[in-house]
Amino acid sequence: MTPDKLFYREDHYMSRWLELEWKPAGLRVEVESQCILPLADPELVFPTLAAWGELKNALSGIKLGAIRSDRDVMDGFQAAWEIRWGAIKSKRTVINPRGEAFEGLRAAISTFTVSDDYPRGVIYPFDDEIE
Repeated sequence: MTPDKLFYREDHYMSRWLELEWKPAGLRVEVESQCILPLADPELVFPTLAAWGELKNALSGIKLGAIRSDRDVMDGFQAAWEIRWGAIKSKRTVINPRGEAFEGLRAAISTFTVSDDYPRGVIYPFDDEIE
């Protein structure tokens, strides 16, 4: 039920970065400021089978290839992912990604990573980021 490969990263220039990656030991999750180096021993999360199923269903409904860059905006935001999970296969890096498909991807990742440490998921980890 787990993916062959699940990697997702967002970089926000002069702000923060987040990264999650599925490894046999668990889901590695890091959310840090741009001035902080990656941890030698990042946090591991152990999603339930139900959570994996919900993520796969959510990803199946998103056209990952339709995610496009807004090249008119140069705000230093970038997202990268590699997902191999059954029929879902996508590996991309997109500068300033925009659109409904990208928001769907972010929502799926955020919902999947809700935990005690990230009550709103890793996409929106800090209360001061509420829009």
